[in-house]
Amino acid sequence: MFSAFLDPVKLQDTPRLFTAIAEFLAVFVYFNIYKKKHFEKTYAFLCVGIFAIQVVFQFIAGLLPIGFWIPSMVIAVLIMYMALYTVLDIKPKDCAVITTHAFVLAEFAASLYKQLYVWNVRISGYESFLQSFISMIIVYSVTYIIYYRFEKGNIAPNRNLNVSRKELISVVATGVGAFIMSNISFINFKFLCF
Repeated sequence: MFSAFLDPVKLQDTPRLFTAIAEFLAVFVYFNIYKKKHFEKTYAFLCVGIFAIQVVFQFIAGLLPIGFWIPSMVIAVLIMYMALYTVLDIKPKDCAVITTHAFVLAEFAASLYKQLYVWNVRISGYESFLQSFISMIIVYSVTYIIYYRFEKGNIAPNRNLNVSRKELISVVATGVGAFIMSNISFINFKFLCF
């Protein structure tokens, strides 16, 4: 059970530690794009605390049976929401939209890392935690830097988004759809009947 945190039994699964890193980096991107509350002295401590919460949660989630996968994902999103709402000077609906963006970004980065790593293992025939970790660092660095540069120009850092209820529903529905499509390979008949 513990192995899922660092090195999952199945090659196609993302280590829980890497999932926590992906989720933290996604909210961290928005910490640096959107206007923050005034936390000059405590901002670093908040970041460390948020990262620790995400790591501990993913460790616990990795110990749970597969039937808790969806509730665990919901809690992971709620943790991201609370992190963003705590650090940013933001309205609740605006925060829900940004949380959806951050969650899709984290899912994309983790999926891209895993796809590239699996192909690397298939081609090279060699698998190791160090190789996996280096792949994660490269993929996450490139993904989050590019996304940050792209998204920074789309969000004004000094004003609210003022998202309407209709816009919120549309964004959340799109995020849920993206999550389902990126994880459809994990769903099988046995899980659906659970």
